[in-house]
Amino acid sequence: MGVMVVGVLQITLALPPTSSLKAKRSVMRKLVSRTRNRFAISIAEVDELDNLSVGVIGVAVVSNSRRFVNSLIDQIVESVDELELARIADHQFEIMNY
Repeated sequence: MGVMVVGVLQITLALPPTSSLKAKRSVMRKLVSRTRNRFAISIAEVDELDNLSVGVIGVAVVSNSRRFVNSLIDQIVESVDELELARIADHQFEIMNY
């Protein structure tokens, strides 16, 4: 029987100053869509939806290799940082086997 490895990542972002939720959502949509297009992952804005200065995205990765999941999570964090749409204030991840 195989192993299913699930990686869950939460990234908290400090957003550039903005005066509207519309502008914030534009930044978050760009970040989410560019990251989704680059990696085979599930990703969404998950918290602080009405906070103009903070954004939180959640990511899920599924594989049969713990090493692959760990590597992909590292790449995702690096990619989000390189987009320079927002500063990463914090990130947390957990890898679980099923």
